[in-house]
Amino acid sequence: MKHIDISEFLSGATLVAIGLFIALLASSRYEISESARMGSRFFPAALGWIVGMLGAIAIVIPFHQAKQVLMLPLFALRSFLAVVIAVAAFSSSSSGSA
Repeated sequence: MKHIDISEFLSGATLVAIGLFIALLASSRYEISESARMGSRFFPAALGWIVGMLGAIAIVIPFHQAKQVLMLPLFALRSFLAVVIAVAAFSSSSSGSA
């Protein structure tokens, strides 16, 4: 079974959303001019597209590097239950003496 790191996926999706928002906002508010005489839209639009592409790369990488899910050994559950029972026993025995 493969496991995908959700935090990397969400950070990539956030970068894509921010990049596209910046690129589309710059496209609608500023003039582009031509490549020889770049207008005020060129830098924000290019920056938005670059951030969006980096976000897309950040989304693809977790799918490419999916790790195997590690099964917890049975003794970890036993240890956890032993600690919980010991704490419960201690708290029930010391609560009446105060």
